[in-house]
Amino acid sequence: MTAPIPPARRQLAVIRAALLGGVLLFGVVAWLAIRRRGGGPVPGVDVDAFGVFRTIVPVLCVAALGVAVAVRFAIARATDAGRRNALRMIGWAAGEMAALAGGVHFFQVGDPKLYVLGLTAMLATFIVVPLRDV
Repeated sequence: MTAPIPPARRQLAVIRAALLGGVLLFGVVAWLAIRRRGGGPVPGVDVDAFGVFRTIVPVLCVAALGVAVAVRFAIARATDAGRRNALRMIGWAAGEMAALAGGVHFFQVGDPKLYVLGLTAMLATFIVVPLRDV
């Protein structure tokens, strides 16, 4: 029989699932909206204005992974469990930022590549900053 999961870790798992669920739900809503309008960008949106997202999203992905690595080292040095839990949420939120930026591009322009890139960075932050103390 395995030991029960401590309450703090269980709460962190719920928070992490909520972060991922929100990003995935945003992607589904964007996909449905794009499908409903017949594909392509939102009518009246200047696609060239969203061209900057082709640079911003990859930079945010790299930054999210950098934050996650820094947070992992900070977690290793932290002695207080509350501080370690707060640091975990900071690392995961950095990944969520990249995923949501890609989601905005997907929703407005209709191209899912940057959303998938941001979502991949978010999942990578979940791996770099795990629930358990390593």
